Amino acid sequence: MTMLISLSACAARHNEIMPLPIDPADYDGATCRQLGLMLDKAQRTLVYTEMAQDHIAAQDDIRAFGVPTLMGTFFEGSRLEDVARLKGETIALKTQLQQSGCVAWPG
Repeated sequence: MTMLISLSACAARHNEIMPLPIDPADYDGATCRQLGLMLDKAQRTLVYTEMAQDHIAAQDDIRAFGVPTLMGTFFEGSRLEDVARLKGETIALKTQLQQSGCVAWPG
């Protein structure tokens, strides 16, 4: 019974994943254009990575006839770390853009 309970957890959905703290100073020395391009790339990658993570979570929900298990996470691999890192990068890049006095970057 204990084993069944411990295996009933599911992969987290993207909105349940906290951003990894990243220091905006990691981007010191980058030009406004470079920061903007990095932000665009991070945001685009984040969208697709969140979609992949949500797909894994949805697959976990339907495994074993609707009984949630970790099977999807074991076989497909979680994107949790990537989502957390990309969320952190996006926040750090936006902060660095502001701190660098760059004009508002669309995104």
